[in-house]
Amino acid sequence: MGQVRFWRLPWVFEAPALQEELARIGPEHWQSHFNTDYHDGGWSGLALISGNGDAARLYAAPDELHAGRDTALLAQCPAMRSVLAQLPFTIQSARLLKLAPGSHIREHSDPGIGLDEGSIRLHVPIVSAPGVEFYLDGVRVPMAEGECWYLDFGLPHRVQNGGTRERVHLVVDCTPDDRLRAMLPSRDVGEALLREIGAAAVETSQQRFERFRDQVLRSPELQAALRDVADIDAFMARVTALGAASGLSFSSEDVRAAMHAGRRAWFERNVVGAVPRQLAVEAPAPSSAEGLRLEDWIPALAYANGDSLTVELIQTGHRRYTEPFFEDSIGVCMRLPFHSTFRQRLDIAELESWLASHPGLEPSGFVFHMSRCGSTLLSQVLAASPASRVISEPGPLDAALRAGGRPAGDPLRARWLRTMLGMLGQPVSAQEQHYYLKFDSWHSRNMPLIRRCYPQVPWVFLMRDPVEVIVSHLRRPGAQMVPGMLGFTPPGVDLRSAVSMPRAEYCARILGGICAEVLAEVERDSSLGLIIDYPDLQAALATTVLPHLGMDLQATTEGSVSEALQRDAKSPSFAFQPDTESKQREATDDVRAAVERWVLPDYRRLKTFARRSPP
Repeated sequence: MGQVRFWRLPWVFEAPALQEELARIGPEHWQSHFNTDYHDGGWSGLALISGNGDAARLYAAPDELHAGRDTALLAQCPAMRSVLAQLPFTIQSARLLKLAPGSHIREHSDPGIGLDEGSIRLHVPIVSAPGVEFYLDGVRVPMAEGECWYLDFGLPHRVQNGGTRERVHLVVDCTPDDRLRAMLPSRDVGEALLREIGAAAVETSQQRFERFRDQVLRSPELQAALRDVADIDAFMARVTALGAASGLSFSSEDVRAAMHAGRRAWFERNVVGAVPRQLAVEAPAPSSAEGLRLEDWIPALAYANGDSLTVELIQTGHRRYTEPFFEDSIGVCMRLPFHSTFRQRLDIAELESWLASHPGLEPSGFVFHMSRCGSTLLSQVLAASPASRVISEPGPLDAALRAGGRPAGDPLRARWLRTMLGMLGQPVSAQEQHYYLKFDSWHSRNMPLIRRCYPQVPWVFLMRDPVEVIVSHLRRPGAQMVPGMLGFTPPGVDLRSAVSMPRAEYCARILGGICAEVLAEVERDSSLGLIIDYPDLQAALATTVLPHLGMDLQATTEGSVSEALQRDAKSPSFAFQPDTESKQREATDDVRAAVERWVLPDYRRLKTFARRSPP
């Protein structure tokens, strides 16, 4: 568990006295909240303490993280002054914030607010009602009148007032200190507190939306009605209308919050720890594959979850994956609000059971590579044929191969690999007959497992002069060339040593490890393998590589191959520019020395296999 997100503090104040003072404050003192992008016009406030003593000052400047000054209004509110006096912290500001009935505050985060920042925020509800729903990080936090709550407003939060009364809170910004930290649990156990006080007894607007979301996931008709709506406001309006037609009333802000949660999970997928936290907090609860139609759904995210693997799927319909990388294709889909709002979240064991009756395509060929050596060109040539399903470096497969750090001999590793390839291999039409998978360069570490699971699948390994590969990574490093980013380091190198190692040496050790793994596999069994060096790739595509992978040359015409060769494979809108000479010129003596020591022995042996590859 991480840092506590919310907690009820030990103070309870007399709400009736606070409400009497609130009623005496005239309407002329209330100012519309300055964050107009976050509300619909029904959010207003006034200051009791502010940085300059002005009651109309609803914000604090970055240099005002000190004790604020009382405004003239505070002198008229002795009960509120008493509340503030009981809080043993340095108060930077104290505001009354009001939300009108039927209004909402859109989901947002407040940077600079939190225990590790210079300011924390406390809430004391003065007027509230059951129709008020406050959500922090996807969790509804019901704050009763007179209570005092700590909340981490650096996290996404929103409010909707579905009641008939104004909702008014006393909001206090304080300087965090050891006294406050001593009042908070050391772990994030706020949801246990909510269960203790019976917060889940009344169904919320968000819970009604979750019920409707489950209906959508099981209804192809509802999916078809929502999937292609591009405008966000039109999408939210259609979702709420269809929900109401189903007898489930919820707000557009419930829809917006779910959509934002999905987008956050996608954008933060490569941030260590971010995706598991986001999905564990904000994604729909794991469901059962029973009754689901998953033919048009594909894994977009996956992460280790205890002893299992949790997989997030989005519905892409009959879309082919023709972008240079799988992540590019999913990124295009995520631009539509449907894909981030309506996600399947399933345990991989559920997917394994579903695949028993929906096996999909068996792999036709695998592409392994050293990195920056033409593998994307090959995948683009393969994808030029409508008969080919090509999945290029999918992130969910990487998660399955990592298998939560399980040992190499664990049988679950093979089951997860087969399950993920089965889900990625569901054809979108009868025309797709061949299924090709391009692995990430570091997946050579898993070649024994992959070959053991698919012993009859032909494979290609593409290589290039390691000097040129390293120069490319020094210009723009891939994830595998950043120490610790992927959770592994070269053989015999710990993380501390890797971080302090010269970049050229680290890159050379990574490439040397890749070559060693592939060499071991080739020496064990080279019957289905094909080693291609970068200078030979273009000439070998039509005559050697495609036939080796079982590609129908009539399906991939000479024109499509020629067109692919003329484009930059990673950025197809640009023309291909040869870069061998420039990389050789750019290579320093340090790069060449690192290659000589850490890569060349196994690389040269691999080149001998390349010369013996089938003609």
